[in-house]
Amino acid sequence: MTPDEARKVLLARCEALAADETANADSRAAVALKQVNVVRPSRTYAVQHRAMAQAQDRRYALWESCVAAALARLDPGEWGWCVRCREALA
Repeated sequence: MTPDEARKVLLARCEALAADETANADSRAAVALKQVNVVRPSRTYAVQHRAMAQAQDRRYALWESCVAAALARLDPGEWGWCVRCREALA
């Protein structure tokens, strides 16, 4: 894979992450349920669902930072080297 191909793949991944993040925006909203109309298991489910959505947001943020770091390494010519051991990638 060439650096230009890698850049295209990384930019596509970044766009996909942004699309997923906006598609799931309503899942992160605060849980506002009336206790009169809602039984306890439903409220528990809603709170758990919100917690899972927030965890997914943290994963998206991590992936976005990884993609941004990879894109930053493409520019100065650091493409093709392992970040951990600095060995050339095969």
